Order: sequence, then structure tokens, then C-alpha cells
Amino acid sequence: MEHKHPQSQPVHTEAPGCLTVFIPFIWRVFGNLGLFFAAAFIAQRQGGVAIDVVFWLIAVGLVIARYVDIAKFHGLTMDYEPATMKHWLRYTMILVPIAAMLWVGAHLIARAH
Repeated sequence: MEHKHPQSQPVHTEAPGCLTVFIPFIWRVFGNLGLFFAAAFIAQRQGGVAIDVVFWLIAVGLVIARYVDIAKFHGLTMDYEPATMKHWLRYTMILVPIAAMLWVGAHLIARAH
């Protein structure tokens, strides 16, 4: 009697196609639009403290999305070169101060109204 073993399945190390497209879309487009709209709601004094939380969750989400894009999905730069953690650090060091200035600006506009 022959004993059959199930064949092992190959382990996929590449990201599914939709994720390799969706993750960069988050940090390049969607997240930036989210920050802009959250700042607009803050400036219009809509949403109270909750919109501040949403704003900063989006900012943190952008940093995480870029990290995941590089670390897990071998993300690319805007010039379609392989991205490194140095690119992630530079992205983070630019995004956080810009987000902070946008947030402060939105609150200043809200106070002026």
C-alpha cells in the first residue's frame, strides 16, 4: 500500500498585485487628500477634537504605509528606483513637519472665524 503525502504549496513572498498598487496609492494620493480634507474640517470648526485625532491618525498612517511599502512590498521612489529605509526616513522627516504646519494653520484659520 502506497502512502500519499499532500504536495507542499509554494510560499509566496511577493505581494498580491492589488497591494503593490494600493499601498503606494495610499501614501502618494489618498493620505495626502485625507490630510487636506481633515485640515479643511478643522479650519471650518467641524468635528471637534475627533477631527484632530483623525488628522493625526492619517499622518501616522501615511508613515506606516510608506514603511510597509518599502519593507514588505519593495516599494519604489517617485523616479521608480528601489526605495530604501533612508527614503522612508526622509519621507517621514518631511511629512511630519508639513502635517504639523498644516494642522497649526487650520487651527489658526478656525480661530480667526
